Amino acid sequence: MQTIHTYLSSLGYDTTRLPTFLHAGKEYRIPSQGKDSRNKSTSVKLTHDGLYVWRDHANDASGSFSPDFANKENAPDPQIAQQRAKRLAKEEQVQAAKHTKAKNEAQQIWDSAQSCTSHSYMDVAGVKIAGEVRTLPFLKTLGGQTFKNPLIVPRLDAVTGDIINLEFITPEGTKRPLTGAKKQGTYFEIPGQNPAYFVEGYKTGCAVHNATGRRVICAFDVGNLKEIWPILANPESAIIADNDNKPRDDLFFVNTRHVRAKGAGHKASHELKAKFWLINKLGADAADITAEQLRDLLAQQPTSHLPVFDAWNDLKPAFDETSAADLLESLSKQKDPHTAAEIALNYGLKRLQVVPYTENVIELRAQLEAATRDVVHPVTLDNIAQRLDWIIARDQAQAKKIVKIDDVKNHNLIKVNSLEELTPDYKGIWLISAPTGSKKTQLVGRTFREYCSQNNFEFLSLAHLRSLIKEMATRLNVTHYDDEKKAIRTAGQDSLKQGAESLSVCLPSIGHRYFSSFIKQAKHVFIDEISQVLNALNSDHIFKTIPAEIIYETLRQIIRNAECLICADANINQETLQFIEQCRPAGEKFNIVEMAPKDEGKTAHLYASEAELLKKITYELMVNNANVWITTDSKEKAKALAKILGQYDELSIMSVIADNNATNEVKKFLANIEQESRKYRIVISSPAISSGVSIEHKGNPHFNMVAGFFNGYSVLPTDAYQMIGRVRYAKDFHLHINQRNASVISASRVLEAQLQAAALEGTLGKITDFADFRARLNENRERIKAEFANNLVFILDHKCFGIQRAESTGAHDEEELLKGARAELKEEELEAIKAAIKITEEQAHNLGKKEVLNESEYYSLSAFKRRKALGYNWTHDLTDQDLDMSPAMVRRYSAFIGRYSKTNDKGQDLSSRKYSEALAKAYRMAFADADLKGGAVYTEQCAKSILERVFKHRYLLAVLGAIPARYGRDNFKPHSYAVKDLKSILEHIGVHVSRTRFSSKVGQMGLFFYREYAASVPNSDSEKCYIVSSDRLELMQYYSDLKASQYHALVASEDAIYWSGIRLELWQQAGQISEQQAIDRLIAAVQGRAKTREASKTHWWATYVLRERMAA
Repeated sequence: MQTIHTYLSSLGYDTTRLPTFLHAGKEYRIPSQGKDSRNKSTSVKLTHDGLYVWRDHANDASGSFSPDFANKENAPDPQIAQQRAKRLAKEEQVQAAKHTKAKNEAQQIWDSAQSCTSHSYMDVAGVKIAGEVRTLPFLKTLGGQTFKNPLIVPRLDAVTGDIINLEFITPEGTKRPLTGAKKQGTYFEIPGQNPAYFVEGYKTGCAVHNATGRRVICAFDVGNLKEIWPILANPESAIIADNDNKPRDDLFFVNTRHVRAKGAGHKASHELKAKFWLINKLGADAADITAEQLRDLLAQQPTSHLPVFDAWNDLKPAFDETSAADLLESLSKQKDPHTAAEIALNYGLKRLQVVPYTENVIELRAQLEAATRDVVHPVTLDNIAQRLDWIIARDQAQAKKIVKIDDVKNHNLIKVNSLEELTPDYKGIWLISAPTGSKKTQLVGRTFREYCSQNNFEFLSLAHLRSLIKEMATRLNVTHYDDEKKAIRTAGQDSLKQGAESLSVCLPSIGHRYFSSFIKQAKHVFIDEISQVLNALNSDHIFKTIPAEIIYETLRQIIRNAECLICADANINQETLQFIEQCRPAGEKFNIVEMAPKDEGKTAHLYASEAELLKKITYELMVNNANVWITTDSKEKAKALAKILGQYDELSIMSVIADNNATNEVKKFLANIEQESRKYRIVISSPAISSGVSIEHKGNPHFNMVAGFFNGYSVLPTDAYQMIGRVRYAKDFHLHINQRNASVISASRVLEAQLQAAALEGTLGKITDFADFRARLNENRERIKAEFANNLVFILDHKCFGIQRAESTGAHDEEELLKGARAELKEEELEAIKAAIKITEEQAHNLGKKEVLNESEYYSLSAFKRRKALGYNWTHDLTDQDLDMSPAMVRRYSAFIGRYSKTNDKGQDLSSRKYSEALAKAYRMAFADADLKGGAVYTEQCAKSILERVFKHRYLLAVLGAIPARYGRDNFKPHSYAVKDLKSILEHIGVHVSRTRFSSKVGQMGLFFYREYAASVPNSDSEKCYIVSSDRLELMQYYSDLKASQYHALVASEDAIYWSGIRLELWQQAGQISEQQAIDRLIAAVQGRAKTREASKTHWWATYVLRERMAA
């Protein structure tokens, strides 16, 4: 039910000081929107007919709230509305009488007061009193107001000039009008030379008068300024607006209300179409700057003379690769208002990557104001801030969809405060969304298992990780699939024994033939962490024996056949709901159980750098004798932290990473984390400590601090949220989160590119349900990871965490420690791989099947994989150069020169193919006229010619990995210099280029990267060009040659390129031309050409692939 408190809070007001119950007719004061708790600029009053009215005197906002109307769908009764109008009219009469009484009191107080030429309030500010003001040693008003030595400023009626109110200013600076007196339409005048300046406060007015000698009109607040300006101003009048754009230090999140509340002074001035100057210091008024600074400001053009631009229609986003730092530097030099405003917008759009993690929109606007002062109108900056705020609000709403179902549609929504309240009937679909630590496995999974056991139903439970399944099997008293595998092999059987009642199985094994009969007949299914189960389908690497698409279809079958399916997860979202809906009959109603997050007093402290967080950890360990749980998504970071903190002999450390899972100490720790963790001052955990781990330490908490270091490359924000929540009783979380800036290619572009790649290879291509599912899943994952830091912050906010930025203290020593540790670890890693025991293919295969490896096995397997990836024999001695070379880069370079790996995946699902042949053909097609040789050069014009063809096929090339992923973005914009884009693409295949100047010597060598280079030979020796490094090219050729025997080579290159281009052309035009037109194109294409294998392949492809696409 909505109350006045929730209503005002939704508008951005702090209602802490507002009592639970308001007395009718009494005015209550709360802070203005965006102000701190000491402010009392907003009045709230309950009328006698139950209507709440409020007015924000700082920004002239006002409104009313009716609990009856807010909580009822029906329109108000006309009779009730009429009665209310009569009561309001009566109240206005009562109010007018109060104003008259207060006016008389104001005159009496003024008459009895003494002249004042000095007051401590003004003295502290260093401002001399101006105009006629008075004071009294002590004053108590009829309304009960009590003042000691107040400065008394008369408030005059703008129409009559009579004193109708008084402003009391205490020595401490508290300002109060006379209770009951009229405030609207009042002013105070300081006599002086015309034309007049209008200001808000009295002290500000004195500062302006003292500096200029001008007549000054004080309006007391912005709302009143808007009332008196039309009455008292003339065409020569001007406003000196307070600058209240300074951000608040205590505000992490800001909403639209906060953003719009800033700049009330300049906004009102602009709204009044007045000439005005904005004080050019954030958070200042005229009394906060020197008289000389004020005179200098007024000697310049008024702020109002600057043009105002609409951030949506007048300013264009650039979407280029220019960095935020370069934009800010450019902005500081720009004098044209429109150009500066566009740069400001684009700087803001770039900085959104770190909003709100590093700064909020108001802080960002403050940066822009400082950089564009006297160039960009403050209202233009407001418009930019509002556009940025709209994007942030959209992103925040999207982030919440990561962890919750946004639209329950026609399903049954059941809200509970605790899972103990839940009483399912074990029929149909149950989706349980409950926070971490709510005992989902025990209270939901365990009771479901007991129900099935009592009713002799087969029970199937599954999850995405082997470690999670092991724990689940124990907790639910269910048979573990590994135990069943061993029993089946021992018994010489080929499937699960008849009559088995339960099975707990890991996702990759649901398609195993041993369990197929049980899975087909299991009608009662429990899936733990369903969202992560679906995410696991995104990659092929965990599906070593059974293709991912088979697992996908098996999972769909399990869900489709279930009489009762219960899915439990802290982060069930819309995608999860949609997937299950697609598996079930249309129109089926699910039961969606939602246990909303609760405010448990948890706070996340965000650090600006890893070094500052390390400094905090060290302080807590050494000074406060704290025990610290550290979690990270980076194995390298875990090792570096262990190395640094391990220097302290008194600190016992347990570090759990993939490299050391097989040591006896780690095995013992993982077997009983609850008890073993008490033995250590520091635990450093990587994703090797899996989902489902819960550390409670009931009655005797051990860890005083939880710290997290996240890069966002290997895990999702939801994973990071779970990782910091392992210690269930922790309240304070200290985090450093890197914000990624990754490029995301849309699912539709990926699918189209995969179809084009299949066409290049002359094979069948069809978008299956699985291909579509995986493309959309991958796009969603990448978009979430691309905004990793902000999305994690939004999720923590949704989970009711308080969020603060940790104070920056500087941590140079810790930065050097981290840098040194990383360098040492890298050297140790390289040496360990080079010194590792050499193993054969068979030995590597056996190690690959092990669940955990010891350190020696890990490095042996790593060395074997590197030798194999580069094409060496298993006995080869690896060098530093071998370990520095990227196998992926070698693969791309080899494809560029026409070599591709032999694969047999052309019959697999589109999403699971490697497209090695398509990669080589795409390179040939895009770089048909390029001649890659050491010493070859290219200029800007040459680069443009090459990139014209490359960008024509940029989506295909980006999806295949032939060029960096950013070129596959829908909003990609080429660099202003084509040579830089071409340099980036060449470096992507391992080719280094350097900038030089064209010379007659270079021209005589005739080594041109582009065969048609003669048309773009520079006219001047001074033109800059790029030259291909011969040494690097020889190195790439060396590594490509190592695997030459494993490659196919593109033969009859001109013919292959020609027919690949024909297939790609027809594929792209399939929806726009008729079948006859396609036949005519093929007939024209074959004219004058020999019948080759590529021509025959194109004929087959057109008959069986293109025709089906055109029919569709």
